Amino acid sequence: MPPSPASHTGSCLCASVRYSLAGPPSRRVLCHCQPCRRASGSAFMANAWYATAQLQITHGRDRLKTYRERDCSDECDPGNERDPSGERDPSGERDPSGERGSSNEREPSNERDFCRDCGSPLFIRNPRFEGVVIVTSGSLDETEGWRPEEELHVGERRGWVSSVEGAVGREGV
Repeated sequence: MPPSPASHTGSCLCASVRYSLAGPPSRRVLCHCQPCRRASGSAFMANAWYATAQLQITHGRDRLKTYRERDCSDECDPGNERDPSGERDPSGERDPSGERGSSNEREPSNERDFCRDCGSPLFIRNPRFEGVVIVTSGSLDETEGWRPEEELHVGERRGWVSSVEGAVGREGV
């Protein structure tokens, strides 16, 4: 059955992972923070925020890999090591075999899901935003009408990047 007009589909570059989204996003943003710039390989990352219940992985859940950032509230460490704890799927369920790590480690901030075959970034979760999955807009099949409503971490915007007309600028999230 084809998706309804209010739903969207998307995939990674190699199409090993496919997903559908039911309904519109709650936020459409450009994020200028350093971790998003590094994860996207660009000057910013364009993201759409959805409730986790809106996301359904339709193909290739086993091809997803998760990278867990450390809290970057002070200064991001470019030498971050991947947390070897259990996998978490984009719906927010933690693999029961995984443990968080030693108690003296910082709690992770973002958890970024990407395709283990082609490396495409797909989904982001942050424990501060319970029940939310952030979808990279570049992975959406159709983006007609997609326009950022907000720009996050505008203080970190690259000097040559202009603000988006009509978008609300925020220093944080």
